[in-house]
Amino acid sequence: MNADPPAGAGPRLATADVRPEGRRVRVTVAGELDLSTDRRLGDDLRATLRNSAQGIDLDLHGVRFVDCSGLNALLGLRCQALEEGKTVVIRSSSPVVDRLLELTGADGLFG
Repeated sequence: MNADPPAGAGPRLATADVRPEGRRVRVTVAGELDLSTDRRLGDDLRATLRNSAQGIDLDLHGVRFVDCSGLNALLGLRCQALEEGKTVVIRSSSPVVDRLLELTGADGLFG
């Protein structure tokens, strides 16, 4: 059984592009936010938040899939931000991200 995505489907795992913007950091995430995110990308996002002065602005427009593990990664990032006196703001998101945030009541936590 082949677990790789079909040809032309693009990368399965989430990728992130990190760009400092003044006292904040803009992180553009594309791909899938799932269990692998919490292990791999989550560590990178937490380090990026630690190294930012005020917090992170997330662009999740390129996210094609998100599950509860991906949501937990985002919520964990938000908790860390609160502990550090910073914020995590979702500036742009895809319909799948919007839907999960709405269904779980988390849509107001990242404004």
